[in-house]
Amino acid sequence: MIDVSAIITKLQTDTPYTVSLPRTREFDLQELYELPLIYVGYSAIDSKHPTSPIEYDLFNQHGEDLVQTFDVQIVCRVTELTTIWKNVYTSLVGFNPSPNEEIRSGLTYGQGGVMGLANSNLWWLDRWRLGFPTVFVNF
Repeated sequence: MIDVSAIITKLQTDTPYTVSLPRTREFDLQELYELPLIYVGYSAIDSKHPTSPIEYDLFNQHGEDLVQTFDVQIVCRVTELTTIWKNVYTSLVGFNPSPNEEIRSGLTYGQGGVMGLANSNLWWLDRWRLGFPTVFVNF
């Protein structure tokens, strides 16, 4: 599992945008003046094999591969989304803050979509995933 601060630092280093942890309440897109904003937070940790029995072998000692998911929220003008999205994608795709794991796994884009739209402002949510094969998970 990686810390969300590593992703925030990566985006702050690679892009010119304000990047921080997410807000605790929904946005009022009518009141936002300093755009763009990017929020990064935890989403989930999933097991690929949560309840089904599987064969155990040398590479699958514990019966699951873990996938950690992060939410990246972009709040911007509608006209800026394409440029900002491309910059965020370029910064994050393939990134893994752990040098030992970088050759085995990296962030991959999962999905994204509109969360809100008002006054030419857009709230967009993307899900990014990072896999941890069981053979490399430290218990």
